[in-house]
Amino acid sequence: MSTVEPTRPRPTIGVDSAPFWEYVARRELRVQRCTGCGALRLPPGPVCRRCWSDDHVWIPVSGRGVLHSWVTFHRQYHPAFPVPYTIGLVELAEGPRIEAPIVETNPKDLAWRRAVELVWQEHDGFVVPAFRIAPDPADDTPEDDA
Repeated sequence: MSTVEPTRPRPTIGVDSAPFWEYVARRELRVQRCTGCGALRLPPGPVCRRCWSDDHVWIPVSGRGVLHSWVTFHRQYHPAFPVPYTIGLVELAEGPRIEAPIVETNPKDLAWRRAVELVWQEHDGFVVPAFRIAPDPADDTPEDDA
């Protein structure tokens, strides 16, 4: 007897967010940059919240950031999301914030301003950005063999 995994709900994609999701499908994280004042914005929108210009370009961002806030769900609200799972508010190194799953991480290891890095998840052929705790650079230092 086989079990069929439930399909995950997909985001509503509108005219302003369509380019974001097209880049994500190619595993590129990009944000809008206002060509009027240079402000970065995420989520995408039709006009800059700072200068009201409707001119913008999409620029790549590093995928590095810090955890600003998070919530770990212990109640299952949808069959495609087994518990526990964590959703975080990540402040990207470039400034904008993004809400995304926090994966490959024990919720007990989460802390405010903890460094995170971008990873990609694919569910039912749909790619989404997610984040995990970034490796500590101190762990990469070579040991002295002397």
